[in-house]
Amino acid sequence: MGLSNAEIKKVNRNDILRYLLKADIVSKNRIAHDLELTVPTVTSALKDLQALGLAREDGAMDSNGGRKSMGYRCNKDARYAVGVNIARSSVDLAIVDLSMEPVCKKHERVQIHGQPASYEWLQRFIASAIEETGIGPEKILGIGYALPAIIDESGTQIYGLHEEMDLSWDFYEIARTWFPYPAVLQREAVCAGAAAANDLHLGNAVVYLNLASSVGGAVIRRNEPVDLGINCRKGEFGHLTLVPHGRQCFCGRKGCVNAYCSTDNLSALTDGDLPLFFERLRQGAAAYTAAWEEYLEYLALTIHNLMTCFDENLILGGELAGYLPPYMGMIREKVEAYDHYLKDTVYLSYGVLEFDAASIGAAGHFINQFIANI
Repeated sequence: MGLSNAEIKKVNRNDILRYLLKADIVSKNRIAHDLELTVPTVTSALKDLQALGLAREDGAMDSNGGRKSMGYRCNKDARYAVGVNIARSSVDLAIVDLSMEPVCKKHERVQIHGQPASYEWLQRFIASAIEETGIGPEKILGIGYALPAIIDESGTQIYGLHEEMDLSWDFYEIARTWFPYPAVLQREAVCAGAAAANDLHLGNAVVYLNLASSVGGAVIRRNEPVDLGINCRKGEFGHLTLVPHGRQCFCGRKGCVNAYCSTDNLSALTDGDLPLFFERLRQGAAAYTAAWEEYLEYLALTIHNLMTCFDENLILGGELAGYLPPYMGMIREKVEAYDHYLKDTVYLSYGVLEFDAASIGAAGHFINQFIANI
């Protein structure tokens, strides 16, 4: 069966709102042209969005002659969402508006333990950030928590947690008592991947490879919920076997991608200081050059394997992303050496978001949910 008139109106309204969120100020005719809709359809949708407080008229547009068109703009500050990424040794927070633009970002080097004092610190950390922005409670859609964990589709139950994370498996029940907003738990790599894909304006499916002390990933489709798979483990690329019977992984098995592509393999040379590793790499120190070469070989093989499976755009993200620009040529050469059928690696990019990717993506859960229901 086809869509009803009400459903079609909702789809058009949704598409126009997403369009306005990416635009500055536009006319009805421009919206109609770009979205291949009729002007009356756009007019009706804009009236609905204005009634909801999500769009407004914003003066006349410039004209090359004839009557000037009225310009329209989205009220991006109509709603906000909060995202909190709890990593092994840090906490990141982002408060974003409807366009996913952060209005507040915070980063603290701290380890959260499954103890009341630690949870109280986290609660205060989030509360102070919200208070600092001056955003009214009625405008906050919810708080998303990103964790290095296997989490069910409802976003309430932890099925598996990184062994070095000391969190209660009832973390959702604990967190939802802190604030009068909806809460949701999500896998860190899923959040970071969604944020990176949105930031790069990539359409269709995107494979995201999160490169940090723990390797993860996700398959992202724009404006669609992430498919977590039948066991909520889809995208757990860090636990693909890269070298049979190879190095020990924290999961208990040997030879996992995580054992070779974790950034710990690099920062181990500098007592856990990844920036210092790259500083010494730039200085040409032999031990660091050798470690980087070895790392890139395993990374290239991992990329090749993922491309063989998915054949989609692939984003390299996570903590390593900020250090990749000078080395992308080297990475492309190594990947191309594994696959003689591909003429180039235009599908390969890196995320420009670093520490804040997962927190922005965690907040994005509520933004996308809100927009989809307009």
